[in-house]
Amino acid sequence: MPVGQAVPSKPLVRPVIGRQIAGVCLALAHANGWDVGVVRILAVLGFFFSSGFLGVAYVAGWIGIPDERDHLPGAYPPGI
Repeated sequence: MPVGQAVPSKPLVRPVIGRQIAGVCLALAHANGWDVGVVRILAVLGFFFSSGFLGVAYVAGWIGIPDERDHLPGAYPPGI
């Protein structure tokens, strides 16, 4: 039985450029190749229809998904 190959994806990181509140929707969209607008709309609708459960999941993603390591060109390194 043939086994399908895994689809290569980008790492799950919260980008610095383009994020709205915390960049969780942007991170999910970039990692999976989805449209960020659709992910944001689904997040808002899911927040209202899940009685706030998706809000808790969003905060967990905010805490658990690391920030992108590449900083803007010309910016000082952290700690300076």
